[in-house]
Amino acid sequence: HPYAYIARQAVTDMLSAEGAEAKTVPVLDQLIPGLRMAMTDKDENVCKAALSTLGQLSAVVKAELDQHLHHFLTTLNRRLSEKKFREPVEELLQQLEQNGGKDVSKMIKQKIPTYTPLYR
Repeated sequence: HPYAYIARQAVTDMLSAEGAEAKTVPVLDQLIPGLRMAMTDKDENVCKAALSTLGQLSAVVKAELDQHLHHFLTTLNRRLSEKKFREPVEELLQQLEQNGGKDVSKMIKQKIPTYTPLYR
């Protein structure tokens, strides 16, 4: 559907715009519920787009996302058990660890015991 493409491209454009971090951090609380819902969607493309968006968001806001990770980790753990999502979820977890603060790997490991942290 063309609207789906436009929405995905708009998110990418907004997160790569100059000053995106300063504009995004204040509205993080409003972005989280929609992303969380998209990750649980039965449509594979919607879920993968949400995973990609969360990775992009993490790259922009860095550790500011840490306080919101608990909203996603249980869903990400469930998605890891599905073969079609395993690789994108593992890549996302690595991005979250790289972009997040010092406690992110502990947070991930608590909810996803099978995760192997990048930094030990």
